[in-house]
Order: sequence, then C-alpha cells, then structure tokens
Amino acid sequence: MVMSETELLALLRELDDPQRMERPLSYDRAASAIAFGGLVGRLETNFGVQCEFERDTLHMPR
Repeated sequence: MVMSETELLALLRELDDPQRMERPLSYDRAASAIAFGGLVGRLETNFGVQCEFERDTLHMPR
C-alpha cells in the first residue's frame, strides 16, 4: 500500500499522543527498553561484538 505524503502526515498526527507529541499514544517505555535490550543482545551474539548504545534514551522523563 503506497500512501501520499499528505496521507502519511495525517496518519502520524493521528498516532501522536496529545500530551507527548514526541511519541505514539500507546508508547510503553518499559516494553520498548526490553525489546531494544533484546535487539542489542541478538546483535552482539550474532556478530560477536559488543554494541555501544545510550541506555538513557530509553528512559526519557515523563
């Protein structure tokens, strides 16, 4: 399904949290942190290297 730029912008606005526009309405910080940690672990295992990443970005203040 191809969407126009106007349709994409409308969709993004619809998904915004009205109180915190920098994230989606149903954003779950804890679940996102767990999922991201799992991704980092899989990358480290699969590629045999240690990945550097900022953990603080997962725990943004409310």
